[in-house]
Amino acid sequence: MLRRAAVDARRRLPKLDDPNPSTLLAQRKLPSQLTALRAVHVPASKQHAEKGRDRQAYEELLRSQLALGVLRNAQAAEVGIAHKPTGRLLDAWLAGLPYTHRCTAAGDSRYPHRHDRLRPMNRLLQGDVGAGKAPVLAATAFALLVIEGGFQAVLMAPTDILARRNTSKRSPKHYGLSA
Repeated sequence: MLRRAAVDARRRLPKLDDPNPSTLLAQRKLPSQLTALRAVHVPASKQHAEKGRDRQAYEELLRSQLALGVLRNAQAAEVGIAHKPTGRLLDAWLAGLPYTHRCTAAGDSRYPHRHDRLRPMNRLLQGDVGAGKAPVLAATAFALLVIEGGFQAVLMAPTDILARRNTSKRSPKHYGLSA
């Protein structure tokens, strides 16, 4: 009964305008949108159904990537605030780390200072357990530069346990700040 309904729907289906150029489809060896819909709903063979499914998956991925690109471009067009800190807070924080480091607020070529750019920054610090992300060097360093410039910053932790551990080890009072 379902198959009969699918066949009937296929007959009634109007010709769809494919949003993708035929050259792109040929390059990727993908069927047209109409052929893919027919292949998924009334497949002639298992391989035919898989080709239709591949086309639909490609279409979904392409649309999501295009949407992300639009969002990324909109965000890149936003104007941020240029910060011109002295580095006093950053140097105090770096001096308090329990291990040696190569960064200084005065400027080390190995440390990417980008606080003077007018683009908002989004950074995600990832790494294995024990890889050294616990001090959140980059986030804390940039937050201190922002605070020293007279603005506000926030550091977030994904769990309550990590938030407590980070605030207990890196108290704002250590830098002459209040929380």
